Amino acid sequence: MVYFCALREENDLDDFLRDNVVWDPVGECNTLQQRFDKERAEGLDTTETELRLKKMEALVSGDHEVLNQRLREIEQARAAK
Repeated sequence: MVYFCALREENDLDDFLRDNVVWDPVGECNTLQQRFDKERAEGLDTTETELRLKKMEALVSGDHEVLNQRLREIEQARAAK
């Protein structure tokens, strides 16, 4: 159990499962909002979480122009690092 939960590294199977499992974008938004609040309360950098949250909110709302703008913001933030 320790191996599977802590010592094991991710591999191709994990990527496949992550990409092909049924996904709940509203639940993802809720999870990201909780993570954002926790990171903010702890004084951590919230940039990546905030960008992902904005992307997910755009996806949920169906606003594709907003989604494309958020994707550009994410790409710019990653390029700046």
